[in-house]
Amino acid sequence: MLTSSRWNSVRCAIFVAICVLLAPLPRATAATTALDFENLPAGTVVTNQYVNRGVRFASAFLATHQAARSGTRVLRSINPAVEVFTPIPLRMQFTTPQRHVQFFAMSPGTARKGTLRVFDVGGAVLAQDGPRLVAADKFTTMFQVSVPLPRIRRAELRLDDAVHFAIDDLNFGTTPATAPPVKVIELNQPAARNNASVAGKFSTEFRIGVPPPAAASGTPAAGDSDEPEIGLEGAPVTEKNLNPGASTEIVMQLSGRHGLAGSVRWSGTSAPLQVRLLANGAVVANGKTYALGENRGGADVLGVANNGGEIKLSVRNISGVPVKVRLILNFMRSQ
Repeated sequence: MLTSSRWNSVRCAIFVAICVLLAPLPRATAATTALDFENLPAGTVVTNQYVNRGVRFASAFLATHQAARSGTRVLRSINPAVEVFTPIPLRMQFTTPQRHVQFFAMSPGTARKGTLRVFDVGGAVLAQDGPRLVAADKFTTMFQVSVPLPRIRRAELRLDDAVHFAIDDLNFGTTPATAPPVKVIELNQPAARNNASVAGKFSTEFRIGVPPPAAASGTPAAGDSDEPEIGLEGAPVTEKNLNPGASTEIVMQLSGRHGLAGSVRWSGTSAPLQVRLLANGAVVANGKTYALGENRGGADVLGVANNGGEIKLSVRNISGVPVKVRLILNFMRSQ
C-alpha cells in the first residue's frame, strides 16, 4: 500500500509532468499525426488527400470494414475490384522526416506474414518490423518502427504473396529537420532491476494504494503538514474484465486547457494493449506500454486538451486472451 508520503511523491511526479506539457511549446517541436481515415468517403482513391497532414499514398483505396479500429473506414492497398496478380506493397511517402511509424494491419480471408520497412531519402532501409503474422479479417496486428533521428521519408508494408490488405489508425512522429533537441519528461515505471514484481510474484488481485484521508477539519492529517499542495484532480477509477477485442474507457467533460496524465494497468498478459488519450474524438497521444513479469503490463500516456470538451482514456484488449484492466486519469487546469 502507498504511504502518505509516497502518495504525495507520486502525485508530485504527475504534477511536474503535466506542468511540462502545459508549458508554452517552442515553435519547432516534435509532433504526432494520427489518421483514422474517417474524413473521406468510402470508395475514394487516396493519393494526395493527406499531404497537408504530412503523408501521401500510392493509389490506396478507402473502404469500410466491420472490424475497423475506429469508426468504419480503413485504408486498403488497392481497390478490391482491381485485378492485380503481382504482390504489391502499401506505400506511404512523408513530406518531412519522421522518427516513428505505427499502424494496425489486416489480411483478408487468410492470415499472412507481413513486414513493415522504412527508408531514408536515398532509399536505404533504416529499420523494419517483421515478418510477423497478420491476423485475418481483423485489425489486431500492430506494426511499429522507430529510429533515433528523424530520417524516415518512406514506409512500405508488404504481405507475403498478397495484393489486397488494409491498415487502420496510422500514427507517425514528425520532427522538422531544423528543430533543436527537445527535452521530454515522462512518467515511467521503475527499471526492471529495481522492481521486485518483475520476478512475476504477484497476488491474484491488484493491490493499489489510496490517498491518505484528510482530517475532519479539511486540513492535512497528522504527519502530512510538510507535504506540498498539488492542484491535481482525477476522474473516478475504472476496473473491468475485458475479453479479446473488448474495450473500456474513462470519459469526462472539461472546459478550457488541461494537462492530462493517464495510466492503465492490466493482469492476464504481458502483451501490449491499445491505450489512447482522446480529446473530442481526436487522438491526443498513444500509451507507452511495458511488461511486468509474465502476465502483467501497463501503459502511461500524457497529453494536453487545448480546448477542453469530451476527454477519454481508452484501452482495447488486442492480446487475444482475457485481461483485467484498471484505468486512472488525472488532469490539471492550465493557469
